[in-house]
Amino acid sequence: MLQNILTLAQLILVDYLKKETGRNFVDYVAYTRIIKTLPFLRKYDYTIEKISFTCGFNTPNYYSLTFKKYVGISPTDYRNTTEILFK
Repeated sequence: MLQNILTLAQLILVDYLKKETGRNFVDYVAYTRIIKTLPFLRKYDYTIEKISFTCGFNTPNYYSLTFKKYVGISPTDYRNTTEILFK
């Protein structure tokens, strides 16, 4: 019985998140992590590796690919711009 309730709660949460954000859970978490990294790229001279690990990405390569997916350019290119770029 408890398992059925938890499964139903999970489905409700997933549907609510999709309706409110337009993103599935995994996409929403990745997007949120990318947003969290933006100040680190502009304000601090941290390496891409340090930023990726600090914000929950397993590898710098995965971070860079995910960053490019949402922002449209690489983290290094973003760091070198002054414009606010975001998809």
